[in-house]
Amino acid sequence: MTSARSCGGRVIQDDGMEVWRGSVNTWDCDQMGHLSARFYNALVRQGLVGIAARLGLSGTFRAGSDTTLVVTDQHLRFLREARVAAPLHMTAGVLSSSEDSLILQFLLHHTRSGELAATMRTTVKLADVASGAVLPLSAEVRQRADGLTIAVPEMAKPRSVALDPVETMASLSAADGYGLMCASRGAVGVENCDVLGRLRLEGFLAAVTEGMPLVGATLRGDLADYLEMPAERIGGAMIEYRLLYQRYPRPGDRFELRSGLAGFDARTMRIVHWLLDPDSGLPWFSGEGVTLSFDLEARKALSIPPEAQAAMAEIVVPGLGL
Repeated sequence: MTSARSCGGRVIQDDGMEVWRGSVNTWDCDQMGHLSARFYNALVRQGLVGIAARLGLSGTFRAGSDTTLVVTDQHLRFLREARVAAPLHMTAGVLSSSEDSLILQFLLHHTRSGELAATMRTTVKLADVASGAVLPLSAEVRQRADGLTIAVPEMAKPRSVALDPVETMASLSAADGYGLMCASRGAVGVENCDVLGRLRLEGFLAAVTEGMPLVGATLRGDLADYLEMPAERIGGAMIEYRLLYQRYPRPGDRFELRSGLAGFDARTMRIVHWLLDPDSGLPWFSGEGVTLSFDLEARKALSIPPEAQAAMAEIVVPGLGL
């Protein structure tokens, strides 16, 4: 049962309203055997519909709508892996509102244990579908948002990435200047888009996850030799993301993912991804992810030996960011 408390005259719900319930499908999992990063955002997309209805914005995700909610910024933390057939449910609430934006918090729970599987802090703006112009939120929407306020759980707070406002540095020319590797490329298909003709939210991370086997193998280099274990036993597990959405591609738009190592420590690597439009050179999206090297058999994180760290230091891209 959801509990509540009073804060500054507002009722603060502890974990918000339930917006989704289900389980993990085989086809939602990656080569690591757990729910793929892209599908966490597929669940956010589901949750947005539910919370929009409570905000008085029903219909903003339907075909023919004049307005919609657009995700502009996200912070994701992956806390406990969700494997095939795991029952899950997701709750959501509002962290804050302003004249033109809402910061929402989605909490994905393991239904049996109650443990948090992941947290997805998501900033949205109300926009005109035709022009993309950001619209002010009505007084009624903001009043309803106050009634859906929740507190930020400790486990949802940033650990390894900053949430400060930032202007993206991503562009095709900058990617070439930094020598960022091309990890994936392609074109947006109709099947990848929502009813409003925009790339679905999970489509951005889909381009990243498709490129991660190459990125991971390149950045980890000879880690398997240093650890004296088969390379196929080593994978990567994402633990935290900061994601910025600049523009939403439409069917027929091309994309190119450029990635590079921004930093590392004895356990993690910080990898920056820029999803770019090769025709204009402008960014669609940029992301900064923190990943662990992972023993696929033991299902535990691996430490990076000093020799491997020395090799990684040679390929760090100084100054690389969102």
